[in-house]
Amino acid sequence: YLLAGPIARFYGDQRIETVLHITAFGFLFGPFVAPNMALLRRDLSFGSIALINVSGAAANFIGTLSLAAFGAGYLSLAWGALASCITVAIVVNVLRRQFWIFRPSFQAWRKVAAFGGYSSATALVNAIFQLLPQLVLGRTLSLDAVGIYSRAVVICQLPDRAIVGALQPLILPALAAQERRGGDLKTNYLLAIGHLTAVLWPGLFCLALLANPVVALLLGAQWSAAVPLVRIMAIGSLFLAPAALTYPT
Repeated sequence: YLLAGPIARFYGDQRIETVLHITAFGFLFGPFVAPNMALLRRDLSFGSIALINVSGAAANFIGTLSLAAFGAGYLSLAWGALASCITVAIVVNVLRRQFWIFRPSFQAWRKVAAFGGYSSATALVNAIFQLLPQLVLGRTLSLDAVGIYSRAVVICQLPDRAIVGALQPLILPALAAQERRGGDLKTNYLLAIGHLTAVLWPGLFCLALLANPVVALLLGAQWSAAVPLVRIMAIGSLFLAPAALTYPT
């Protein structure tokens, strides 16, 4: 929130400051969501998780469209995102009313810090991987270049989201349950890699070959500049197939 002004000046667009001021408040609700979501995944309560995610998406969708209809413009996206964060925080704590978990405690802090540090470092590397190109392009080229790049990324993520995204919430709790039972993680990890390669790779190869009609169909002819990027990124995404399994393992 405090750095919103300098960031906006860095990119030469003062509108960014207002957007960051709004979206920064969304982070306040993270600590009231993440612990309960992790416990729901551990308990394999995917019905509750689905309800929470759908509620957040609906709040984002309705809030953004409503504000846009009333003339809020680009700020409607920021307010929609904030509405989603608030909704998710409310729904997750209604479904899992264990408010005692928010009481501060230093119990087993060494264990928490060790795993939390590893987990946070992994999340930071992933965030840099995903966001650094857009941040650099926004400064060195133009916002148009950021738009073209981000559209190409969205297109290339479609096979991953359709195939891996459906399994992602299940992988970590399922492997953890197997580990607690003393099962063999190596066999299942390699088997899952084989399945992912057999299903995901053909989709990415087809995307690389059919990038032009796919972009025209999903984005429109005005985004044709994204076609070469889609081809390159689709091939690069072949090597990311194990990523969905590596961290949970």
